[in-house]
Amino acid sequence: MKIRKQYPAIVTMWLFALSIQAQTPGDTLKATYVMPVHSIYLEIGGASNFVGVNWDSRFKTNSHWGYRAGLAIGYESDNTFGLTQSNTYYSAPVDVNLLIGRRKSRLELGLGLKPMLIRQKHLTVAPTATDITQDTYNISTSTTYLFRALLLADIGYRYVSKRGFQLRCGVTPMMNITKTWLTPSNEVDRGDLLLAPYVSFGWNF
Repeated sequence: MKIRKQYPAIVTMWLFALSIQAQTPGDTLKATYVMPVHSIYLEIGGASNFVGVNWDSRFKTNSHWGYRAGLAIGYESDNTFGLTQSNTYYSAPVDVNLLIGRRKSRLELGLGLKPMLIRQKHLTVAPTATDITQDTYNISTSTTYLFRALLLADIGYRYVSKRGFQLRCGVTPMMNITKTWLTPSNEVDRGDLLLAPYVSFGWNF
């Protein structure tokens, strides 16, 4: 989903939430239990394109601040009038995140970067015979590689068990900060905003 000219509003909301967290008295930030330091999770959608594996860690024991780093892959294709285009996306999203809350249910806010390698494949099929009754075709293929990068901001819910199951869900606004590229469905220009919902399942330890 692509939305233009709305990224400043997303950033403003994110900064407003941070200001509320900063103004909260220190005793409200004390968790009622020791939050797990590490987690690993499988994310569908969001910054992971189609699917990705991510490592998440707190900066110190019971800290609300942490980071995540992942490896992800996505794919899309289209066939129109004998021209097939497919894009495979390889990315490594990284961000710093803040978990707001005292118990197992937390508001998650993240801000980071998503470097991405795009492999574009084009397949063109065209008849070569002047007689349309003859099934002869000319097939040509080409492959190109593009490097692109997007800013990302995670806004969602995280369930943090003391040890064991983890659940995340929300939406990831992403803004293209590099050159334009073509997808099978549309064109993504510099400054365009993409909104990607996500859900993830993982394990805390």
